[in-house]
Amino acid sequence: MRQLQLNWCGMQEWERTVARVLSLAWGVFWAWFGFASGVAEYAAIGDVLLQTLPGLAFIGISLYAWKSPATGGAILLVVALVVFCAYWSSVAGGAAVRRLGTAILLSMPPLMSGALFLAAAPAPPHSRP
Repeated sequence: MRQLQLNWCGMQEWERTVARVLSLAWGVFWAWFGFASGVAEYAAIGDVLLQTLPGLAFIGISLYAWKSPATGGAILLVVALVVFCAYWSSVAGGAAVRRLGTAILLSMPPLMSGALFLAAAPAPPHSRP
């Protein structure tokens, strides 16, 4: 079976490019959100760092996925599942549809970038024709 190669604006490996942009933007957003929230609350430096830590972890996972797309993509899929379950279990009350929508929106960037990293990962040497 031959893989479909789309050439969008000269990008031969569009899956990897989109996955990189999406995962890094997701990590930078959460790092900035944690930092800005801590500063806006006039929190201590340690508390600001603690609020920024999840975003920095997301950036680290994204950078790891750049180097190792298959493993990094799998980690991003696990992170998406953890984010979904953590939000779903932490929110009590309210409409289930609203909770489900928010949980999906929060877990969609790591899910999509993880799937794209897995799609862009090179095939193992033993499975190449």
